[in-house]
Parts: sequence; C-alpha cells; structure tokens
Amino acid sequence: MRKISILGVVIGSVADIALSGVLGMAILSSAVPATNVSPEVYQQLTEQAMLNDLRLFFYVFLSGSACSILGGYIAAKIAKRAELLNGALASFLCVSFGIESLVSGGSSFPLWLELLSVILSPALATLGGYLCLNFKRVPENA
Repeated sequence: MRKISILGVVIGSVADIALSGVLGMAILSSAVPATNVSPEVYQQLTEQAMLNDLRLFFYVFLSGSACSILGGYIAAKIAKRAELLNGALASFLCVSFGIESLVSGGSSFPLWLELLSVILSPALATLGGYLCLNFKRVPENA
C-alpha cells in the first residue's frame, strides 16, 4: 500500500476526466451546437455525431487518449514512486464510468467499442506512468 499515492491517483484521474470532458466538448461543439435540450438528449446527439463522422470520432478519441496518458503521468509524477502502478490506477474513474455505461446500456456506441475503451484506459494511463519514469531517468546535464 505504501507504493500507492492516493493523492496522485485521485488528481491524475480527475485531471484525465476533466480535461477529456473539456476537450471533447470543445471538439463536439463544432458538430453539435448547444441547444435547449436535456443533458441525456445532448449526449445522444453527440454520440450519434461521432458515429456518423469518423474524423470527429478520431479527434475525440485522440484527445481522450492523450488525456489518459497525461492523467497517468500526473499521478506518477505526484507519487514519485511505483510510477507504472500509480499511472495505471489513475484510470480508475475512466474504467468506472466505462463499466457503468456497459452495465446500464446508456450508450449508443457498439459494445466492442465500449469494451475497448475500458481496456485501453489503464493501458494509456500506464503509458503516462512509463513516460514519467523514463523522464526521471534522463540525466539532468544531458
């Protein structure tokens, strides 16, 4: 348990979710302007827009992936130990939301895509921890 930095994991995870949300909404607002609809309807509209436009889906996917890597990096940087573990654990919110979406069936995305996101999130966050670990190993006079 001493290897895990709860503060690092929580901050990294919140950073991932918050930045993913902000970037995703910025990208999606170009395709689905905000209107006076309920959040549930707006979510359905944005999901449908991503399913209909591969470029839009790619941009949202790429920005979310980058945020997962950054979240893992932040967790590992704050932890200053067990970087891979703390980086991977920073994906706990993404994984939790993904599992909740799978269980509730509240998404219009295909099942394979939902499963892929649950699997990729910890892998990408671990990559962030790996990058932190490698940056730590670089000599300062290099």
